Order: sequence, then structure tokens, then C-alpha cells
Amino acid sequence: MTRFTFGCPVRWSDVDAYGHVNNVVYLTYLEEARVALFARAEASQRRLDTGVVVARHEIEYRAPLLPRTTPVPVETWVRRVGNSSVTFGYEVVDTAPDGTRTTYALASSVLVPVNMRTGSPCRVSPEEKAALADYVLADGPQPGAGSPLPRSPGPGGSPAEHVFACPVRWSDLDAFNHVNNVTFLEYLQEARVHFAHRAGVSVGSGQPHEGAVVVHQQIDYVAPLRLRPEPVQVAVGVARIGRSSYTLTYEVRDELRVYARASSTQVAYDLTRHAAHPLTAGERDILERFTAGSPAATAASSRPGP
Repeated sequence: MTRFTFGCPVRWSDVDAYGHVNNVVYLTYLEEARVALFARAEASQRRLDTGVVVARHEIEYRAPLLPRTTPVPVETWVRRVGNSSVTFGYEVVDTAPDGTRTTYALASSVLVPVNMRTGSPCRVSPEEKAALADYVLADGPQPGAGSPLPRSPGPGGSPAEHVFACPVRWSDLDAFNHVNNVTFLEYLQEARVHFAHRAGVSVGSGQPHEGAVVVHQQIDYVAPLRLRPEPVQVAVGVARIGRSSYTLTYEVRDELRVYARASSTQVAYDLTRHAAHPLTAGERDILERFTAGSPAATAASSRPGP
């Protein structure tokens, strides 16, 4: 039993305004590593052609990955092979000559075989289980210890939830003709930045988009999202407020259905000192307005409209 190591190029476009690889891009690295592992086994490669979808991702960010000319190793293994799902583990990591390891991210994802004509789940075949058997490592490290997804805002959630109208672009679709799993994290990021600007959450440098880094994300994919002329709604709420961090919840939805539920944890961060710092009283007040059940949220919802 072993891990599969894939050397993933770090591209110039992967780096964000903070000068390190953006949190969303890590899912692209995991996807490339996973596809490369599938390609090593004929039975698994056939599954890529016939239909397999991501049901869940969880990723914990441990250290910033800076621009580099050498590929970053993505170690991939199989946590579990079930009757109708496969759970993968990942570690984006550098190993020094003396054996010291620097882990940039730790992640897990659940994949489900699907009949793309009917949309119904399929069983993992004996041939597929045999193809993946060499990579089964049930005791590998897990991100966030498999923490449950916090409550999404959604209908009946925080009365002060923030809703962002996110366009669905032609380039968002993958080979299965629905919005790719990685792209959903882009939708969350756009909604989070929009929320920060509108709510006035300005941590660190005083700008809404500066001074906070994502340390953990998880997302459950509920239904396929296809190309559409109208935007999809991304509802944002606040699940938890800590000393230096806060957890946001998301629901990607329209009037008929929910497509994904997710959460992300951000830490208020001083970009000059490269250290976390406590949230200010003003920032806490703003976040409490979007926390379900809080007095500030209830008061905000009871105020008369314009």
C-alpha cells in the first residue's frame, strides 16, 4: 500500500493578491492528481469516461504556497472504497533532504460513480476496487478530523443572510456538461468578497478583501448545476465567531433547489507581520448581524425596509 505522488506545476495565474497560491486553486491541484492516479489503472480510467462526480470536499490550509518554478508534490491515496463511493486523501507537501516535511494543505474528497444518462449512482465494480487496492491507506491524516458541515443559512437560517447573484459562465462547465466541482469554490470566494465589501468587514489593513486568510473549507455537492442564463444565488451567513477567526456558511441555490452547501473558516491576519490578530469589536458587531439566532441578526431583520 502506497501513496501516489503527482508533481503539479505552480502557474503564474495560480497566485492571488496576497502573493501565494489562492485557496480555490488547491482543488485544481487535487483534481489533476486524482485524474493522474485514475489514469494509471485502466478500470479507473474507464470510470472517468463513463461518469464519476465529486460528492464532498474538505481541505485544511496549513502553510502558504509561494510562486515557484518547480512542481509541488501532491501525494494522493485512497482512504476508503465503499460499495458506491470512493474517498480519497491528499497532502500537498514538500519533503526536504533530511526528511522534514512542509505540508501546505491536507484534503479529503468523496467520489460517487454515476450513470450520466440517468443521473443515478452506480456501484463500484470489483475491477475498480482492484485497480485502487494498491493505494488504500485507511490511517492517513485527515483535514479537520472530518468535522461536520455547519448549518447553512438557507431558508429558515439567519434572517440577515447576505445573498450574492453569481453568473454561471460557459467556461465553468466540465466534460460532463455541468459546473465543475472546483468552480463552486470560486462562487463561494466571489460571494465572500462581495459580503465583505457590502457588510464592511475590514480586517487587518482596513480593506474588505485584505487581512483575512482561509484556513479551512468544506463543501457538499447536492445537485448538478448546468449552464443557465440567470445567475445562481449564493447565500452567506455566519456560523461561528472566535477570537481571531470566523466561520461562514454558504448555500448555492435558486428558487427550486439547492446545488451545494459549504463552509469556510477565515483568520484575521496581519499581512505585514504574518501573524493572526484578534477581531476588533466593530468587526464582531458586523459579523453578529449575519449570525442565525443572534440578537443583532434579529434586530436587523426587524428594522423597517427603505
